[in-house]
Amino acid sequence: MEEYRTDVLVRTPNWIGDAILSFPALKAIAKKVERTTVISHSRTAPLFSRSGLAHEVFSFRSTHELFRISISMRSRHFALGIVFPFSFSSAAFMALTGVRTRIGYSTGPRRVFFTHPLRLPRNYRERHLVETYFQLARAVDPDAQYSHPLLPVESSCTPGVAVGIAPGATFGPAKRWGIQRYVELVKRIVGLYGCEVHIFGGPDEHPLEFELDRSVRVMVKDFTGKTDILKTASLIAQCKLMICNDTGIMHLAAAVGTPVIALFGSTNPSWTGPLGPAHSVLRKPVPCAPCYQRTCPYGTNECLRAISVEEVVDCVNRYLSHPPR
Repeated sequence: MEEYRTDVLVRTPNWIGDAILSFPALKAIAKKVERTTVISHSRTAPLFSRSGLAHEVFSFRSTHELFRISISMRSRHFALGIVFPFSFSSAAFMALTGVRTRIGYSTGPRRVFFTHPLRLPRNYRERHLVETYFQLARAVDPDAQYSHPLLPVESSCTPGVAVGIAPGATFGPAKRWGIQRYVELVKRIVGLYGCEVHIFGGPDEHPLEFELDRSVRVMVKDFTGKTDILKTASLIAQCKLMICNDTGIMHLAAAVGTPVIALFGSTNPSWTGPLGPAHSVLRKPVPCAPCYQRTCPYGTNECLRAISVEEVVDCVNRYLSHPPR
């Protein structure tokens, strides 16, 4: 639409995985407008700066900072604003910016904040989130062309022989396979392949290396809480394979071109699974899944407990013996 060939203000998703899944839509929007300005949470702001999809990135850590940024945008007189998150506050703060045309999903009462609300289908969790986000781009350009999300990394980051492990999940324990199972998996990988294992996680996660025997620990580099998001991306790009739960690191690995083995339990891979043919998803069909809860309502985590270490090792073997093309 020619009327949108102007500056656009974009409120991006707060979480790492969701932020990466917004890349295809943001790329399509950037092709249609003259200048793209992003408002992003501080945890994801570096991703948008590195992506090359935004001319400016404003980051916030608190609601107070987001309010201040939103008010400051009034003097910029943006003609178009796009809201990716589904929260009430993200739509309300976009309205505070004074943007004339505001596009976003009309979930609940936040519909009043949009001039062009889009309807979120009831079964939205049955199609991939990247597709849901991409509909925002099609509201700007009906002919927008989709491409998989990619995150540029340093040119020196070439795939090595290490296997990456990310045992955590910020969302909650219902997404976590379990520390002791990852410990056993690390032992098996080191014993079978003799390769290094690199462990990744956020600053609030417990380093896995402390759970390992000294004989195994010499083959492990634990980066948990030691690197920022862009350094983590560069290190993951040097891994031959990433094994993780349904978490932001899963999408980060896929975006830098590292094959992923993803363990799914309480969530649906059709909605948030890794994108691309090089990846594998391990999941057990239990009656209560997907429940999308932070903690298991039954206290068993059966959906993930049913995935055995042996099954994951078998999947790892397919990658390390015959890497996917």
